[in-house]
Amino acid sequence: MKNTLKQIFHDKKFIMGFIIFIAILATIIIYPLVVAYSPLEMVGGLFYKPGTYVSVSDTVESKNYSFKMDTSAVKLESALSMEDRSQMGTWLENYAGVDIKDIDVTDAKGLIKLWEKYYDPNNKQDGLIAAKKKYYVRLNTKIDGILEDTEIVMTTKYPWEDTIVLDICKAQQQKVKIRIPAWCKNPSVNGESVEPGYYETIVSTGDSIIVKLPMKAVFMQANPNVEQDRGMLAVKRGPVIFCAEGIDNEYKLDELYINPSGEVKEKYDEKLLDGVVLLEVPGKYRKQQEQLYYEYQFAESDTTIKMIPYYAWANREESDMSIWFPMV
Repeated sequence: MKNTLKQIFHDKKFIMGFIIFIAILATIIIYPLVVAYSPLEMVGGLFYKPGTYVSVSDTVESKNYSFKMDTSAVKLESALSMEDRSQMGTWLENYAGVDIKDIDVTDAKGLIKLWEKYYDPNNKQDGLIAAKKKYYVRLNTKIDGILEDTEIVMTTKYPWEDTIVLDICKAQQQKVKIRIPAWCKNPSVNGESVEPGYYETIVSTGDSIIVKLPMKAVFMQANPNVEQDRGMLAVKRGPVIFCAEGIDNEYKLDELYINPSGEVKEKYDEKLLDGVVLLEVPGKYRKQQEQLYYEYQFAESDTTIKMIPYYAWANREESDMSIWFPMV
């Protein structure tokens, strides 16, 4: 054994590899200690804090988020999965009579041009089940107008505020579709009331679109077949689910009940968790006993359950967290 180790440590390749390994290990350990940048800045690129879910090409320094959305053809390769492309090719061959030699699923731009030319949901589609037909309709909606060279700058504090401004920087009588979420009540575009679904309009350079998606905190309940959540409530504001952490509340979370007849108060705190809306939910406090079983005693007091966005939990000190609370 001793001779084997001696031979290994006299091997030049082993020594060189060992030195490289130690150098890499030292860099991994020491570099974060001497560099003042955040982890996201260390790895480079353009990053935004959790909760900012968009494809970012450009940004303007502002308290609002401003994103430049470029829909040019250079992004087509990532717009469609290979599964979608394969399904498009199958439909074009079987139901539009396109020669398979003319279908190249690796060429996203060419494939989309063929699709826009030949796809018609009213075509006879023998053998296709209803779900598959709906899939092709959704796929057509997804790629509709994707070849148009359009640049849009979106400025917003959504989902904390309800206003989204779209400035059209480059377009020439081109179609734009804006998704209006189903959860939103009384949405509007440029002051006109619209329905949930897709709002479609034609834009040109210099146009502006102001989308308003009013949002207020609402109580959510689960289907009664979800036994664990029966008689429980959660709180949602716009597209964001909220939760309570023990660090923010006076009592244990297991001793808190939501009072749905009260009014939920909202407050934006720019210093907490990189800026979030906080909720104060009316509730009741009922002290729990230590025994496994005990006689019911009705005793409660009013309290407020403080909540933060669910995505932001576990970013401070360790504490309990809950989304669902029993209803008073």
